[in-house]
Amino acid sequence: VEHYQLRDIGVNVRMRAVGRVQVLDIKSTDPYIEVVASEIRDKPMATTQRADVRMAAAEVTRLHGECVRLRSVIVQACAGNEGCLDDAIDIPEMVTWGHELTDPESGFARSLDAQVAEAAGQLSPGGAVLPWGCESQEDFELQLRAFRACACFPPGARIEAMAMRSTAERMDKAVELLTEQVRVLAAKSALAQLGWGTE
Repeated sequence: VEHYQLRDIGVNVRMRAVGRVQVLDIKSTDPYIEVVASEIRDKPMATTQRADVRMAAAEVTRLHGECVRLRSVIVQACAGNEGCLDDAIDIPEMVTWGHELTDPESGFARSLDAQVAEAAGQLSPGGAVLPWGCESQEDFELQLRAFRACACFPPGARIEAMAMRSTAERMDKAVELLTEQVRVLAAKSALAQLGWGTE
């Protein structure tokens, strides 16, 4: 519970929950709104699938690290040239997603490991309770890594990733998105080093 306030009749409560739901129905019951929803959880991973997901997670981390490196090259090459930096670096939209607010430090300004560690601390302080029905710490970390990797992209891609019910599919989507992002940033990095955007 984040906040509560006593009223003449009843209590006004604001709660924070971290998860995904599918809204099935919304009913107006004056003075309240009743929402019927079902929780969306990833399907449990088969033992045989887990090794492939681990390998994909390692590739996601590698590709994200390359994006961070290329972004840093662009920032250095564009130093003192604001037009160059504006054209080369896509600043993420400010979007509130439950437990987080995107900001310029999200995406490719920091390592994926740092982002995952920060989010894990918010979602499961001390690892005491695993969210999302995860059966193990490893499953939680794999899901979180896939979510955080997809969070580096515009809301459309992120919504698509959140709607998936398979960690393996989401991890594959992250690999696809990051592979394309590496190509884009490599091209922008080369142009920035050649003086792109200078008068």
